[in-house]
Amino acid sequence: MNTKISFKKGGLMETIRVADINDRYDIEELIKVMLGDEDAGEVARSLADSFLMNNESYIVYVIEVQNLVKGFCVIKFNPFEGGNGIAELVFLGIDMENKRTGLGTKLLQYLERILKEKGIRKIYVKTSVNLRQGC
Repeated sequence: MNTKISFKKGGLMETIRVADINDRYDIEELIKVMLGDEDAGEVARSLADSFLMNNESYIVYVIEVQNLVKGFCVIKFNPFEGGNGIAELVFLGIDMENKRTGLGTKLLQYLERILKEKGIRKIYVKTSVNLRQGC
């Protein structure tokens, strides 16, 4: 199973891959924007750490353009007791400069394929009315 995919768009290299601890700062910054609060640094740091350090429950994917992280998503496996074959999309964020460019769509299409290969039958999407619009 391929956990990394790269493609060119308009001469720019785009890559989707599993995040690692080196992506922590970029993910924190995206979470801060999503939370819509400049003072959200501690919360964003805690969330990024939780997602990146708990790889038995979560997988974090990033999408890069020219080797710079421009978006991420967090998947939680078996989020419900007894819910085998179920995943939850916990976070999905694309940086403001890359909105409406198709990066989010590419990330979701990749996730669908990967999750299907992992035997996931259903994907639930966690939503919140408190998140900042457009993130």
